[in-house]
Amino acid sequence: MGYDTPVVLQFQGGYQLTAWVMNIVAMLFVDRYKRHVLLSIGFFASLLSLIAETALQRYYLNTTNKAGLAACTAMLFVNTTAFSWRDRHSRSQPKFGLAIFAVKDMA
Repeated sequence: MGYDTPVVLQFQGGYQLTAWVMNIVAMLFVDRYKRHVLLSIGFFASLLSLIAETALQRYYLNTTNKAGLAACTAMLFVNTTAFSWRDRHSRSQPKFGLAIFAVKDMA
């Protein structure tokens, strides 16, 4: 999208930091709301952010419009935020039984 190498590296760091922070925030809410609510919010927010990203790239990719290219980049961060709300943090209890059998077989 026309960014220099140091700027791309900074974007990658910001992208990873955004994902980490949003996953921590999502973990704080996962037990407070019903699963279908978080799945619905996260799914539709991801869908809308990808639709916006696609439309922006259709018009601004390979152009010199800095505002359009900045909006394309911002949509990547919005998608990361929305992806964190899709309830990847399962409420199910850990399966300790399988671990016990694995340890017993090793002995």
